[in-house]
Amino acid sequence: MKPEDELRNHAAGCLLGLAIGDALGAPFEGRKGPIEPPEKFFIRGDLPAGAYTDDTQMSLITAESILQCKDLDPDDLAKRFTASIGKIRGIGAITKLVLEKMAEGQKAHFAAEEAHLQLGRRSAGNGAIMRMAPIAIAFWDDIPKVCQAAADAAAIIHFDPLAHNAAQAVAELTALLLSGASIREQALATVEALFLPKDSCVAAALRKGASSSAEELRPETGFAIDTLTAAIWAFLEKDDFKGCVQAAISIGGDTDTTAAITGSLAGAMWGLGEIPKEWRDGVEGSKEILKLSNKLVDFSLSNSRA
Repeated sequence: MKPEDELRNHAAGCLLGLAIGDALGAPFEGRKGPIEPPEKFFIRGDLPAGAYTDDTQMSLITAESILQCKDLDPDDLAKRFTASIGKIRGIGAITKLVLEKMAEGQKAHFAAEEAHLQLGRRSAGNGAIMRMAPIAIAFWDDIPKVCQAAADAAAIIHFDPLAHNAAQAVAELTALLLSGASIREQALATVEALFLPKDSCVAAALRKGASSSAEELRPETGFAIDTLTAAIWAFLEKDDFKGCVQAAISIGGDTDTTAAITGSLAGAMWGLGEIPKEWRDGVEGSKEILKLSNKLVDFSLSNSRA
C-alpha cells in the first residue's frame, strides 16, 4: 500500500488542484485560444478572484455525499445536486435541465433520459467528467469500484453511455496516479488498453490527447470526449502542475472545466507541495477543501483496513 503521508499529499493535490484549475480557468471561459496563461486569479463577473464554479461545487457535493453515505449513493447524490440548483455557479445546460426535472419530482434516471431525448440524444456533456476527483480519492485502491462509482455518478445527469465511459476513464486515470503511477504515459496506456474493447471512442480520445497538437483540439464544444482529449493533452504537455494547468487554459474554450480536470490529474501526479503557494492560498475555500480531502483519505483507508 502507498505510504499514508504520500497518499494524503497527492489526494490533497488532486482535490485542491481541481478547484485551482477551475478558478484560474473560469475568467477565460468561452474565449478562443491561444490565451496568455494566467499567473494569478482574476475576477469573473460578480465573483472575486479565486472563486470556483460548478466543476468544484459539484465535486465537493459528491465528496460530502460519499462521506455521509459511506459509499457512492446515486439517490443521495441526486438529492444533493437538486437541492443546490440555485447555488451552482455557471451550471451547464444539460445539468440545469435535468436538475429542474428532478426538482419537479422526477426520478433521476427518468429525468436524465427525458433530457437526453429533449436535447436530440446529445447528453454526453463534460459535466459528467469534471467531478471525478472525490470518487478517485475515496476508492483509489479498488479500480472496479472506481469505475462503477464513476458511471453511477455520471448517469445521474448524463444519460448517454459515452459520458459514463468518459467519466470512468478520468476517474480510473486519477486513481492510478494516486496509487503511485509515476510515468504519466504508462498510466494513460493502461486506461486506454482497458477501454479499447469497451469503448473505442474513449480509447481514441485518450490516444488523441497524447498525440495531438493544440491546434487539433476542440476545447470549446462542451462534449465530454473533446474535453477529455484536451485535458489529457494539457496534462502531458508540461512537466509540472503550474505548466499543465496553464496549458489547459491557453487553448481556450471551456477553460474552467478543462483546467479543473487537468488540475486534478496534475495534483494527483505531483502532490500538494508542487502547487504554487499563492495558488494554494488564493483559491476559495482551500482549508475546507483540504479537510474534505483528508476525510476522503480516512474513508478510503478504513475500507482498505476493514
